[in-house]
Amino acid sequence: MDGAPKDGITIPYSRAKGIFMAVQCCIGIVFGILAAGSSAVMAAAFPNEILEAAKSNPMLPVILVMMVFFGAAFVILFAKTFIFVIQKIAGQEHAYVIDGKGIFIGTSMVFSGVIPWEDIRLIRTTRMNSRVLAIELNAPGEYIKREPVFFKRAAMKLCLSFAGSPVLITTNLAKISSGEMRELLSCREN
Repeated sequence: MDGAPKDGITIPYSRAKGIFMAVQCCIGIVFGILAAGSSAVMAAAFPNEILEAAKSNPMLPVILVMMVFFGAAFVILFAKTFIFVIQKIAGQEHAYVIDGKGIFIGTSMVFSGVIPWEDIRLIRTTRMNSRVLAIELNAPGEYIKREPVFFKRAAMKLCLSFAGSPVLITTNLAKISSGEMRELLSCREN
């Protein structure tokens, strides 16, 4: 528990950052619809021309199918993120609470909850991005096993392999900069 703040520090959500992220999600949804829709419309409107063009370029049908697939994936991903962001900024929840017990994380789609100080080995910036903080856990596998949702568990495993921790802190939705967050947690960071 050494280095833990004695008084609780509450960091609220930033509505401005949330609205900006929601607008970005809307743009991503539009591009996904355009990619999937234009490919599907093209295939439906010009099937003979596409079959004729496929004789000289056999990858054309594959490219059209991939555009539909990736366009649909973009729509799903950005729509899910949009809903998450709107729910967070519309509610009165706290983005982060840092106190003597540990760190409450409410801004992540992958991990949400309290991490006790006893479970935290180190807080550091990631190799990927200096604006992202990795919380290195004493038993990261236990946190991954506890996650009941398959996709979240898979995302936590991916974070562990790329960033060295299944739990990452970003300030994308919080009313604090990444530098201020690093400074706030510097008592635990290496």
